[in-house]
Amino acid sequence: MKWIVFFFKAFLYWLWNILIAVDQLFAAIIGIDPDETLSSFFAKRAKKGYYISILITNFLNFVDPGHSEKYTEHDEGSKSLWVWIKNNKPK
Repeated sequence: MKWIVFFFKAFLYWLWNILIAVDQLFAAIIGIDPDETLSSFFAKRAKKGYYISILITNFLNFVDPGHSEKYTEHDEGSKSLWVWIKNNKPK
């Protein structure tokens, strides 16, 4: 029985890592910093007042209370496509 529990926990650990990878891949595809999760991105934008981000953040906090605060990555976001465009726009 211990081995079944062990393999189940190992599977959940692996699945969690896959979900984070998919989250970050999708972020990179839509131009967000590839090191930042969507949760972090939307939480930061919600604090700036973006309506859709507020809705998404509220939903995430409903599903997992405190999700936004727990997973906001304050050190990520500088490598997004949108930041690059803003900083490298031809004059």
